[in-house]
Amino acid sequence: MTDDKSARAAELAIGLLEGRERQEALHDVTADPEMREAFRSWNERLASLCMAQPDPAQGPGAHVYTNIEAELFAPQAEAVKESFWDMLRAPENRGLVLMVLAAKVLLLTWVLYLFL
Repeated sequence: MTDDKSARAAELAIGLLEGRERQEALHDVTADPEMREAFRSWNERLASLCMAQPDPAQGPGAHVYTNIEAELFAPQAEAVKESFWDMLRAPENRGLVLMVLAAKVLLLTWVLYLFL
């Protein structure tokens, strides 16, 4: 399924389409099996969200606060440490490596010129 079809199905399920766009999307749902599946999937997702909401008078459950605390105060995962050679070989560092190499060659040439 393409992202475009999924996005149009989501817009239709949420109710964002109006007029001609809505009619075209409804026609696509009846004619295109991928669009129909995307529309059905989005309707199920949205229905589960609506059914999962607790009564506003009761407030959020204890699990909500637990999840928020876990997200905010969980220890951060250690960044993967790359070796020096891996960083040098990385494509995004090639320009910098070439520039440093050229500067070293020029410096070595200058030093040899001075003493020879």
